[in-house]
Amino acid sequence: MHVPATPDRSPIHALLDEFLLCRLAELCPDHATLEAQHVEPLLDLVTADGEDPTRIRWTEERIRHLLLDLLPRHVWQPREMVLEQIPALGAFFTFLEAHGYWQPGSMEVRAAQELLDELVLPVLEIVEDPSRRSGPENIRDFARALGIRVDDPAERTVFAAWFNLHLTAEERDEVAESGRLEGWPMADS
Repeated sequence: MHVPATPDRSPIHALLDEFLLCRLAELCPDHATLEAQHVEPLLDLVTADGEDPTRIRWTEERIRHLLLDLLPRHVWQPREMVLEQIPALGAFFTFLEAHGYWQPGSMEVRAAQELLDELVLPVLEIVEDPSRRSGPENIRDFARALGIRVDDPAERTVFAAWFNLHLTAEERDEVAESGRLEGWPMADS
């Protein structure tokens, strides 16, 4: 079933809705929804220049660039998310091929899925290497290491105030670059 883009639904969301409908035939609703949610940020990154998500040429170079360069810089990904996101992208590739969206010039779907399997470990290494992550991700990891519940807006606000008021610019830069702060004093409050 083709779900057309409408004024209130972007081409990405229309494609994801169609993917979700197909996955609901195979998976429980929660798992199918989670797969679509994992694919969404990947499509956002790969279509950032306005490219039609149904016309993407999935080449080895594009897939590597997406997973090894764009994703680690733009999307905070815990290890568990990588372990779910990459297979979700593989399922999305199968969907694209089955529904006529797999574009000429793309690598074969099976080869693309094998490439995804090969990239799991390198992506996990990037996720665990603070020097390869973005500053906000490293700051979030630092907050989490301090016991801050980063999913709680109130705790994030208190942490952000402490971070900006009590750390020097050099200390903030160190945290943003590494996710750590050597010899930092405990916060007073």
